[in-house]
Amino acid sequence: MNTKKVLSFASILILLLLLLKSDTFSNLISGDPAAIQDLSKGNFWLILSITLLLMAVQNLITLIPVVLLISVNVSIFGFVQGYFWSCATSVIGATITFFISRYWFQTLLHRYVSPRLLARIDARGFWVVFIGRLIPVIPSSIVNITAGMSSVKFKNFLYATLLGNMIYFLVVSLISDQLFS
Repeated sequence: MNTKKVLSFASILILLLLLLKSDTFSNLISGDPAAIQDLSKGNFWLILSITLLLMAVQNLITLIPVVLLISVNVSIFGFVQGYFWSCATSVIGATITFFISRYWFQTLLHRYVSPRLLARIDARGFWVVFIGRLIPVIPSSIVNITAGMSSVKFKNFLYATLLGNMIYFLVVSLISDQLFS
């Protein structure tokens, strides 16, 4: 790994650790919609930014259960808007994580995994990502990082993520909406 990659990785890691140690972040990951609204003081754009940041962090390192974030979005924005916002922010977070993983770790994977296995992953990349999105016990960060490290084409990753998340998030949103009713 070259020095530029190591320094950028260390910088992001330090920023992430500082964020995780903050009281504000602790209040946010509590999953309390009222805490998010109090923090934003009713500013709609700030609420959108906060929920986007939380979903991006969730897609990078699964500290916050995605079910909790979807439920928060549905409770704050309503069923339809909460569902679509959850899907959009998750795809944005997954894309960021995919490219971070591809930049930092792909050469490492290619050094230790046989080209034959990489070709098989590439051939089935869409389905691997799609099925990974539908299985609730597989953290989305693992799917994102693994796909980024592998040779899965971004187009296949994006379509599988979008389709898989739309299906899974719809189920979670419907359950959340019924619980809040």
